[in-house]
This record gives sequence, C-alpha cells and structure tokens, in this order.
Amino acid sequence: MRGKWRWLFPIVFFLTLGFSQAWGYSGWETYIPNGNVYSCDNCHLPDSSARTQFGVDFKNNNKTWSSTLADLDSDGDGYTNGEELQDPNGTWVKGQPAPGDPDLVSNPGDRESIPPPPGFSISGNVSGAVSAGVTITLTGAAADTTVTDATGDYIFTGLSNGNYTVTPSKTGYRFRPRKQKVTMSGADVTGVDFVAKVKR
Repeated sequence: MRGKWRWLFPIVFFLTLGFSQAWGYSGWETYIPNGNVYSCDNCHLPDSSARTQFGVDFKNNNKTWSSTLADLDSDGDGYTNGEELQDPNGTWVKGQPAPGDPDLVSNPGDRESIPPPPGFSISGNVSGAVSAGVTITLTGAAADTTVTDATGDYIFTGLSNGNYTVTPSKTGYRFRPRKQKVTMSGADVTGVDFVAKVKR
C-alpha cells in the first residue's frame, strides 16, 4: 500500500508549495494605494516569485507606503511610484479609500506601464452680438488658442490640474466677463461662458 501511493508525494508537495507561495503574496496589495489594480504584479514578476524593483523598494521600506516610497521611481519610467499609484505625496494610509482615479493607475513595477496623459477639458459658449469665430485664448498651466464654432461653443482638451485663465477676443466686440479664471482639479470644467456686445 505504501509503495502504491508513493508517487503522489511529489505532486502533493509541489501543489502545497505553490499554494503557500500564492498565499504568501496575497493581501500585500492592500498595503499600497490602488494596489488591487495590478495586485501581485506590483511587487512580483508575472508567474514568478522574483520581485520587481518596486517590490524590492517596498520590502526595504518595511513594507510600508510612505512619502519615501512614493518619491521613488522604482521602474525608471520617468514617473514616481506615487504618481503611478495616484498618491503623489505618499499620504495615503492603509484602510483609507483608494485615492485618485483607478483608471489612471499604472504599475510602479513595470517600466512599460505608465500613467495615461491628462484628459481634462475646459469648455463654454459665447453668445450675444456674435458667437461664431471668436478667438478664445487659454493661459496659465497650459497655453492654447481655439475659435468658437457656428453655435459659439469652444473646448480645450488634454489639460492637467492647475490654474487657467480663459479670454475671448474678436475685433469690434467686447465681452462680459472680459476673462474668467478656472481651477482644474481632477474633473472637466464646463460653463465657462461669455456674452458679446458690439463696441461703440
């Protein structure tokens, strides 16, 4: 009987080893912000027990998320770990809600995984004595110029968080307000409108 079941021992041993390794990694993703997005791949190479550089840095930081770990660029892709995990200042604490937008999270352990470009927008409308063909100038955290369409609408896209000023202009017309200040903070800004009057 003993010899009959002896062949099962290696199988049971390796299955047990595999499960113990898997359970060894499980749960650590809750120690970093938005860790559930890439789960074990944040710290370990896919299908391997080998650590990524982020995994090494995380271990060397006592497996604790902090500003020290957030400031590092573990995978060398030009973005800090904090930027990739939506907590640039490293202020998130385990147990708090995940910061930022999970759709913007990238893997701090993978050089090929980088945050998507910013995609916020400022939009509005010009009405009154003229609407089409009004030049709208954007200054501040980014500079750009566009022209209102046939219905007076305009939009600036691909903007990052920051402070902006929107100014309309067209020869022979004045606008109320003359310009508007806009603060972009993690969401599109709409309704930046102006009313045109003929200069006299």
